[in-house]
Amino acid sequence: MAVNGPGLDVTNYSSDCFLAQSVYVWQTSNNFAEAGWYEEDVDITVCTGVSAPHFLAFVRVDGTPGCQSQVGSSSISQAFHGFKLENDNHNMSFTYWLDGNVQVTQDTNFTQGEVFAAAERHVDGDHLGAEFDGLKWLGAAGTWNDWDQLTGHKDSVSWDNVSDFDFCKRSNKHFEIRASC
Repeated sequence: MAVNGPGLDVTNYSSDCFLAQSVYVWQTSNNFAEAGWYEEDVDITVCTGVSAPHFLAFVRVDGTPGCQSQVGSSSISQAFHGFKLENDNHNMSFTYWLDGNVQVTQDTNFTQGEVFAAAERHVDGDHLGAEFDGLKWLGAAGTWNDWDQLTGHKDSVSWDNVSDFDFCKRSNKHFEIRASC
């Protein structure tokens, strides 16, 4: 799973709680791997609280979360960045990339799954805006392929109503989350 050319827009929204924008490989709600960026002013997950965007390498294996959220000590600059998450050897070990550079590898108990891209917020009023452009998936032959279909889904839950943002499809490999399309 990858997003590049131009990639995923990283913007410092000064979150009140937790924001994440990522691409991920999903087997089940108990088994998935996720790469992108996050900003969290409070510690509500296993990731370290940060007040500016930082690289996110998240994994859940048999329901147990793991996070290697800060690679180095600096935040990610506000710009489009390329993120990639791959298990090209089918060995249950996912490699996380930022702008073409390996950041970390995390072990899982799966080799493949469905591919997704998502913007998350965890409190009403926080910004949900996102832009993903250049979405690709890794095929069985080891070749990167453009997404050939794209649909949007709002996951509204009682503690975080997302009805104030729209899913805006620009192409099969490009979408935005905006206040209105």
